[in-house]
Amino acid sequence: MAPRILLFVLSSIFVALLELVLANEASADLRGRMNACFAQIKGEPTGRGFKKGWTSTCNIPSELLAYETAAGAVDGDAGAEFPFVASGAACMKPLPKSIAYDGARCGKANNFIATYKTSVVRINLPGGRCMHAIPLLLTDKTEGFTCTSLRARVACMRGQASEDGKTRVSLSSVLTGNGSIGEVTIGEDPKAGEPLFQQSEGQPLFALMPTVFDNYGQQRSTIRFLQAQLSSIRQSCEGEHSAQHCSGQSPYHAERLLLEQLRRAWTPRSWISAAEKTADKESFKAAVHAVATGPSATKDRKALLQSIVANEIGVDSPYQVLDAITDMSGPSWGANQIDIGANEDEEIALYWRIMSDRQTTDPTSPLGRAVQYKACFSAPIRHYYVNQLNGFYSTVADFNKALRAPRGQGSYNSFFIDWLLSETDRAAGYAGLFKESTFARLFYVDVKNQFGPRRANAIRDAGLEFTPGWLDRCGQISAKEEDVVKLVRDRVNDTRKADIDRRVHNLRKSINAVYGGDGRTGCN
Repeated sequence: MAPRILLFVLSSIFVALLELVLANEASADLRGRMNACFAQIKGEPTGRGFKKGWTSTCNIPSELLAYETAAGAVDGDAGAEFPFVASGAACMKPLPKSIAYDGARCGKANNFIATYKTSVVRINLPGGRCMHAIPLLLTDKTEGFTCTSLRARVACMRGQASEDGKTRVSLSSVLTGNGSIGEVTIGEDPKAGEPLFQQSEGQPLFALMPTVFDNYGQQRSTIRFLQAQLSSIRQSCEGEHSAQHCSGQSPYHAERLLLEQLRRAWTPRSWISAAEKTADKESFKAAVHAVATGPSATKDRKALLQSIVANEIGVDSPYQVLDAITDMSGPSWGANQIDIGANEDEEIALYWRIMSDRQTTDPTSPLGRAVQYKACFSAPIRHYYVNQLNGFYSTVADFNKALRAPRGQGSYNSFFIDWLLSETDRAAGYAGLFKESTFARLFYVDVKNQFGPRRANAIRDAGLEFTPGWLDRCGQISAKEEDVVKLVRDRVNDTRKADIDRRVHNLRKSINAVYGGDGRTGCN
């Protein structure tokens, strides 16, 4: 074997082993929090482990995990046939019989992937209106974590009744006889983003999932979207594995995709008004204005602040809980989107200090229980069991009240200013590419904020090794900037690639606005 080829092989093995070690370290951090949560919920020692065979990864081939179908893969005007809330002719149109009324196939006997296409039920609402939804039965998995911690089934529909403008829907784990029963209450004016669920302590979670969801301004059919994603994943799998193997993996994917769809439908993004979001953003900008204009202001700080506002806040409030949905994301908040399931301990601790402070100043707040079980919320939502999922959606409104209160805003604003100053100063102190490229400095900070220090350190190490020559100096710097982007881009799925491209675009736009050019030393 030629020396150069041997060196490449050895370096590839080293990188793979390093990534495995880092992944195991991250898993250990998460496992510690989840074991603490398990001990609180079940009252058992943490040494037992979180259920049987708990792991922090999806128990399926990695090549399948890397695949995500683009939203555009769904054809047609989805959702037009049976809209979530409708009236008139849409409520009279014949609806295929739902398996929710089939005692042999619904509830605990249900196989979700085999039955979800015929799961839609029609619920009559007051005033001649109706609702189309998918009744769900969610239970804790007992065999360990496989893509999610939840087992998903189509719930059995036992009945419905309306009184005083409200409609109560009775769902069960069995159509007749003894079984778990949940009553989901629908208000007078139901919205697609409003969680409709019911769960008692230690019992299954029953939910009504909308038949449509908003996908970048377009109404998409939940069932067609699931169908397109599962079909593409199956095709990808069968290109590498046997049909039997892929059939065995499909139910795990179906449950993962279903939970993601539920999170899209119930996104906290819609839980505060546009006017409140605008007011919050203006309050935040005023609070951090000095960073970009005061004596300590630098061009890097100005550009990073502009980029963060564009990348992370967008049309949302920096003082509200959000859910990125993809991958291993947990609840997040802030202009720099602190993920309380993945970020560093001090940032997670800030969130819970704000919650504790709110509960102390307002004893009527239900946040005391959330603070008590903070280990349960400080994890990726894919890992939530039914008690955690119930607790999260039941408490989001109170989380937002704490974050939007003056004391909550003040605590976060102080943290953010310190973070912005320290991170830009740290990046400015690096040699190599970081002395030559504003983009490299700020991309390093952005990646550290989005993915954590491990991936950012890969960028740091690659940049420190760079020493441009004088011949085509600017071309070398530009090429190295693309290399560090590629370091991150090559390790994520297609959905995340598009997001990285968006962030890079906003970062370059901010640099151009502040520097009047590309921010490369001696190149303008």
